[in-house]
Amino acid sequence: MEHSMFRRTLPSSIRIWPLHRATKCRSLCDVQHLVEGGALINETDYDGCTALHIAVHSKLTDIVKYLVEKGADVNATEVSRGRSPLHYATFNNDLELVRLLTESGANVQYSSTDVDIDMPILFAVEVGNIEIVKYYLENGIDVDVKLGKYKMTPLHIAASRGYIKLVDFLLLNNANVHLKDLQNRSSIHHAVISGKVKIVHDIIEKGVNINDGDIFKWTPLYIACRENYFEIVKLLFQNGAMSNLEERSRNRCPVHLATEMGRIEIIKYFISGGVDVNLGTTEECTLLHVAARFKQIEIVKYLLENGADVNKKIQGVTPLYVAVDSSCPNVTELLIQNGADLKLAECEGESILSLALEVVRAYRPRNHTVVVKVIIKYTVLIYNPIEQFIPDGCPFFEELTQYCKDCQKEITGMKNVIIKNSTISLYQIICDSNKHNAFIKYLCNDNIKNEIQNIEDCLKEFSIYSNINPLIQFNIKKGIQRMELFKDADLAMKKFVPKLPLEIRWKILDYLDLTEIKNVIQSDVF
Repeated sequence: MEHSMFRRTLPSSIRIWPLHRATKCRSLCDVQHLVEGGALINETDYDGCTALHIAVHSKLTDIVKYLVEKGADVNATEVSRGRSPLHYATFNNDLELVRLLTESGANVQYSSTDVDIDMPILFAVEVGNIEIVKYYLENGIDVDVKLGKYKMTPLHIAASRGYIKLVDFLLLNNANVHLKDLQNRSSIHHAVISGKVKIVHDIIEKGVNINDGDIFKWTPLYIACRENYFEIVKLLFQNGAMSNLEERSRNRCPVHLATEMGRIEIIKYFISGGVDVNLGTTEECTLLHVAARFKQIEIVKYLLENGADVNKKIQGVTPLYVAVDSSCPNVTELLIQNGADLKLAECEGESILSLALEVVRAYRPRNHTVVVKVIIKYTVLIYNPIEQFIPDGCPFFEELTQYCKDCQKEITGMKNVIIKNSTISLYQIICDSNKHNAFIKYLCNDNIKNEIQNIEDCLKEFSIYSNINPLIQFNIKKGIQRMELFKDADLAMKKFVPKLPLEIRWKILDYLDLTEIKNVIQSDVF
């Protein structure tokens, strides 16, 4: 009896024909025996594959050659996935079989929307096989052919996957850097996605629009900031990328996105490169608001050190309001210690303390009481004496009320600490540090000025207020700056109103802000 393997036409119970089985078993002899015995060479199995598909997939060059010589259909396609033998050869990076099939009539441009299969070159580009890509281009495939679901060109795909040599090859073959895919992304977007600086550089050199936005209005710089590709950010910025172009969903610029995601080195680079530290979106959301919202304390520090407006309002709210709303005590305290005004933080009649208490009511976890305590701490410090302001029924009422009393107790203690070489109490210095003329009076006294600058030792005995020295030093710095401006402005005033007493001249200046004082110095108003 003839062995079942050599039956010519009857399939097995799962429709694996003898010719397919022989091919899978890599037996050229059995394949030849079956074909010569009349087996149907183009019969398909349950997946719609012919024996040629199987031979190509398994890289059985001798069997492929034999089947092709015997008339196997080189353009046969699977039923389910629509792949031809040429697709398999390309997927396997087998240039020899690609040549053999193409020279035997395989269609290099075959694709089908019915089963979502693209031209074979797509596989070659996806794995970065330059030789096979080159072969397809030599055999009539357009270097800018649109491939895949998003209609990307070979350059798009090669760039996004970081294939430096393939990108070089495509550019040498005049690939169009300006073409867009279905997401409106050009080659520069895909180059940035790869994270490869050389690819980005080479595509920029070809004159691509560096500020193009995709369907989400994401520019290449926006993507680089999102992915934290610092070297690419620098390259794009140096070549004219705009840091203030907004994307669609939340109107964020690249610099705002970098702030949100904590990209501190990128932020430093932008600011040092001339980006406005108070840059706002169309909704006037500043970098400091964004950093406060997303609890990026290192970026908050950097922005404050570089002149960010700590009391800038957007839609009625300051960065301090945002920090409290985000329940971030560290950022909240840092902002206050750098001049954030508790009263300016009020919004629509709601105090900053009321907001903090609302956060506790809404979320209730104990860690949310920390931000409330920060606000209580500085409210008591700056506006003491105050009435009881923790409402009955507030979550953690007893704890917060006791904390308020503890703050009051430390304030009383500060009133009893006298600054060395003066009759001024520690608390009086702290209170007056936020008042223009009163504090300047202290700064004019060298003994008191020196003691104030070393006030940290006086604070050590106060557990709650031991860390407020940054606030005092901030006010000292502001006071010294204002005093120097006062002196220059006073000279201008004295020139035109010499008989006006010094005290009156300084009283007039006390009504002016720093910008107005500078205008006095620079103008002939007096």
